[in-house]
Amino acid sequence: MMKIIEIPIVVVSELNVREHWRKGHLRHKGQKFIVGNALKNENIPQMTPVKITMTRIGKKKLDSDNLQGAFKYVRDAIAEYFFPGMAAGRADENEDLTWIYAQEIGEPKCKLSFDWDLHNYPWVDRMYDHESKYLPENQ
Repeated sequence: MMKIIEIPIVVVSELNVREHWRKGHLRHKGQKFIVGNALKNENIPQMTPVKITMTRIGKKKLDSDNLQGAFKYVRDAIAEYFFPGMAAGRADENEDLTWIYAQEIGEPKCKLSFDWDLHNYPWVDRMYDHESKYLPENQ
């Protein structure tokens, strides 16, 4: 089962940006707030394990270390959604969350893809009939 959402935020290279600390702080808080609300509004299931692909869409590509750093606060917001109540910045350490980073050229925004392997959820086959397109054929 897969769910994809697009969020209208600009993901910038946190490692290379030169700005006053308050401007960065406001961007970080804004990213976490917008991502957290988008996950709630889209009713993303809080089931784990899950593979999460974070795609940065921007005018130019970043190198791999800058790409991962650019998603720091987005990743924290996603992890806090799946594991609420943990200490700030600690929820993303959980091994039930697999993180994948990608990027595309286009109008700046962020695309999040959540992929659950239904073999990990034996109770799901009771939710859908066995002809469902969401179930693997050999169950």
